[in-house]
Amino acid sequence: MNSDHMPILLTLSENIIQKESNPVLVNRCTDWESFRQSLEKKINLWVPLRNEKHLDREVEKFLVDIQQSDWENTPEIKRGTLGNNYPNEITDLTAEKRKARRRWHQTRHPQDKTELNNLTQQLKREIKELKNDAYLRELTNDNNTDYSLWKATKKIKRPVMQIPPIRKTDGKWATNNEQKPQRFAEHLEHIFQLQGNQEENEMITEDIVQENDEIKLVTATDVKNEINNMNPKKHEIRER
Repeated sequence: MNSDHMPILLTLSENIIQKESNPVLVNRCTDWESFRQSLEKKINLWVPLRNEKHLDREVEKFLVDIQQSDWENTPEIKRGTLGNNYPNEITDLTAEKRKARRRWHQTRHPQDKTELNNLTQQLKREIKELKNDAYLRELTNDNNTDYSLWKATKKIKRPVMQIPPIRKTDGKWATNNEQKPQRFAEHLEHIFQLQGNQEENEMITEDIVQENDEIKLVTATDVKNEINNMNPKKHEIRER
């Protein structure tokens, strides 16, 4: 079935489904000084790079060293979930609202419509009060505020950013954290390719290197004699 609409995956559950947060390299508690010292101990500057294989191996090792140093000096921040499962009062009120809506759909009576509106407004007030209590508990339980009030206000006012889905080369959708970076890697590999005149540039570079190999070695005495033989009127030497 062909459609121009975005696919939506919906999961229904009686309880709140808490997803595991994606792993991150750094956060606001990262100890950068310890990270620098740890990375310096892992880096070896005396490794010879003789060919492309050696270079790729050292680049991969460097990336692994950066990740390990980050994980060693970045503590995990446990994020609390605002608002747990709704209490029985709200679930019962939701059931009553659904019954009132079903009744109004069947009768279309003004009195049923009024009852539905009252239950809807009451449910909104109860949910809003529950969320406000959850925010207050989060702010008062932490002795070290660390701008927590400003963060809570910013989180409320921040617009919801929709993350677009990623389509793979075979037409299917990337659904996990392994398929998404793999698709980005394939895209970057396709974009960053060698140009057509890359071989010509390499040949010119090799010719320049061969010409530079023919330069004769000189000593400090030769340089001094060459300076003494220079005409001071034609070659002005400025002292700094």
